Amino acid sequence: MLGQHVGAHLGQHAGQVYPLPTGPVVHLRGRIAVTGALTGALAQTNVLVGRLQIAGDDVIDIIGPVSPYQGDTLDLVLIVTDDAGAPVILTGATIEVQVKTVVGAPDPPMIAKAIGSGVTLLDQSDPATQGRAAVAFSSSDTSVTPTAYAIDVVVALNGKRQHVIAPRAFNVLPVVNQA
Repeated sequence: MLGQHVGAHLGQHAGQVYPLPTGPVVHLRGRIAVTGALTGALAQTNVLVGRLQIAGDDVIDIIGPVSPYQGDTLDLVLIVTDDAGAPVILTGATIEVQVKTVVGAPDPPMIAKAIGSGVTLLDQSDPATQGRAAVAFSSSDTSVTPTAYAIDVVVALNGKRQHVIAPRAFNVLPVVNQA
């Protein structure tokens, strides 16, 4: 979880190309593929930490690239905790999910999600859903040319603005059936 924050910058920035993580591909319920693991450590304290999970699966965290198939819908759950692992109450937070062609690409992003527009806070008064938000990608979001893009998630809360999901690959995978 904490290792996702450091060393996870993927794509191209300032003329440098960063490699995508490598490793075996694991298919999860046929909806998303996960490769490689990101490693590192946080030096700061009192930071917000994020995890992405497939909606409906409280066991499997996505620790590598997010990889939907072209034209598929994708429902994820963002889990935000403090550096001690306790859920962060997200009431009043701003959450921004952006997908761009590469890390550092100028605005506007090709996909932008925020609360009320693809991001929905789950019940922050319920201990089971505190610190959680649903992130929904429509089929039109993923109906782009299959290739590697970049995604990150920023949460602003109580005067803090932090990348809770550091930039990582958003790999749209090709399909045969494009109906």
